[in-house]
Parts: sequence; C-alpha cells; structure tokens
Amino acid sequence: MEIYLSSACLWKQSLGEILSFASKAGFAGVEVWVEQLKDTDCSHKLKEQARRLGLALCVHATSWDLNICSMNPAIRKVSIAQIKRSICVARDLGASDITIHPGRMETKIYALGQYQSLLSASLREICQFALKLGIVPSLELMEKIPKEFVVNPSEINVLLADIAPLQCGVTLDVAHLDDTEMFFHYFAELPHTDKIHLSNRKGTKLHTPVFDGDIDVVSVLEHLHVANLPIVIEGNGVGEEELIDMLWKIQMIKHRQEKVS
Repeated sequence: MEIYLSSACLWKQSLGEILSFASKAGFAGVEVWVEQLKDTDCSHKLKEQARRLGLALCVHATSWDLNICSMNPAIRKVSIAQIKRSICVARDLGASDITIHPGRMETKIYALGQYQSLLSASLREICQFALKLGIVPSLELMEKIPKEFVVNPSEINVLLADIAPLQCGVTLDVAHLDDTEMFFHYFAELPHTDKIHLSNRKGTKLHTPVFDGDIDVVSVLEHLHVANLPIVIEGNGVGEEELIDMLWKIQMIKHRQEKVS
C-alpha cells in the first residue's frame, strides 16, 4: 500500500508548499483537491514539481454546490461541466485517476429511481469524456446522511453495471462507514475499489484524525496490506506534525505486516 496525503488537510497552504511537505514527510503521493487550485497555480509546474520530488498525483474533483443528478437540467449540465473541467486538470497534472462525488436526492417529490437514472446518464457521459483523456474516474461511496443515496455496495455496483463497459472505480472512504466490521463487509463487496480515503469518526463526527475515533484503523490497515491501493490520509483540523506522526504509525504497521508475510 502507498500512502498519499490529501491536499485538503493543509488547506491554508499553497499546493506547491503541500507537495514540498509531502515529499519531506515521506508520503508517496498527494491527492489534489481541484477547489484548492488558485488562478495563479499552473498545473504543468505542479506536475513538474511532483515529478522532481518523486511524488505520484491523483485528483479529487470539484464537488461543492454541484449535483450531477439534479432534476434541474441547468444545474445538472453545469455540474457535469465542472467535473469535466476537473478531469482536464487531472490530465494536466499527469494524474491517472480522479475521485468524483455522485449526485444526491434534492426532494422526495421525485422517486429514487428517477435520480438513479439521471446519475447513470451523467456518469456515463463523464466516463466517456474521461476515457478520451486517459483518466479513470473513481466514484466515492458517500456518508449516510439525508439526501445521499450512493451509500452502500449494492447501489454502487448496480450503477457501475449500468454504465459498463465504461471504466469507473470506487473510492472507499473509511470515515463514511458505521464501524470497523462495515469496512470489512464493504471492502469485500466492492471489487472495483481503487482508492481508500482514510480518516476516522467519533459518533456522528466524521473525518477525525486517523488514530482518533471509533474505527479500528490498525485492523483496517492490516487488512489493506496485501491490496495494492493508494491510501489517502484525510482529516479535519490536522497539522504537519500530526500528519508526520500518522504516517510514521502507518509505516510501522506496514513494516510489521511485511515481516509477518
């Protein structure tokens, strides 16, 4: 397993500074949030910096105020356009994959099936666009909160089957799960998982620091040891020292598992 840093962990820093920190700290790569890109940022310069530092890059598409299965055609159109723009950013950064958020229900006036149908159509359009640019989208499994409906393996698997043979992976966010056992169950039921977002949760508070929460992250990491997946460290309110400590603990778990195997 390769450990990446989510650029969102250091939101106030520039992406250039985040790449430098990630390299010095020992991360294998960085997941770049498109919302964090400023007008003054140059994707090609960031790509060259990452190459020089030996960092792999992946991308998290823009997601704020968007809904790719909105019942409003104008909102749906601009949401798809924003995701396509994010895919272009991924191409310019030299990334090979991009995590995107699925759409959500806006009102119960419309049936779930109507939202599912629109999501399939939107995702198909997005994946066709990404294919032309050599980028693989990865659909994130969302948290169980009102209006979100892509929250379990069966929902995602039906959706991916519906857009086949277009390629789309799954980003499994550990903090979106209820408990440790749910991780083992969902991971087994999601064969298209190609990326892990790793943070923790305390009750209903999501994205707490990796080793501070209700989920047994050590067991999760031991299970993921044999999976060749990028693991992206997320978390709210974490600083550089805490990130370095998290990475060190994860590397110790990784080394211990290597000795066992």
